Amino acid sequence: PYPEPIWEDEVFAAQPMGWLGLKRYSMVVGDLAGATEFVTGFLGGTKSYEEDRPALGAKAVGFDLGETVLELLTPTGEGEIRDYLLAYRDGIRSTVFKVKDLEAAKAHLASKGVTLRPGDAPGALAIAAEDNAGIIFEFSE
Repeated sequence: PYPEPIWEDEVFAAQPMGWLGLKRYSMVVGDLAGATEFVTGFLGGTKSYEEDRPALGAKAVGFDLGETVLELLTPTGEGEIRDYLLAYRDGIRSTVFKVKDLEAAKAHLASKGVTLRPGDAPGALAIAAEDNAGIIFEFSE
């Protein structure tokens, strides 16, 4: 048997990012109804939230899948998600990592020369795709 991990403050003090694991990953889809049917029917996901993201010109729907969340983003008009869908079609847009302290993670990344921008959800920060080999990494508490 493997030992149980110890999640104590000194463990987090040793890692400047304060990693807590995967919070969610997001996919951009053109057919929200079809994607929802796939996630609930085939993957067995349970819908956990639905919200508008006007800053992105999108609607977000989250599904619990085991210990993480799959978030579907679909365009509601002009905006970043519509542009993403036109450029790349349906697919994974970002991976969102949960951190213990967002400001500490931001400070650590800044010390490494990494610039963050607002993430797709309120309260999230992101490394832009153009700064990260085409992949969006987001961080959230």
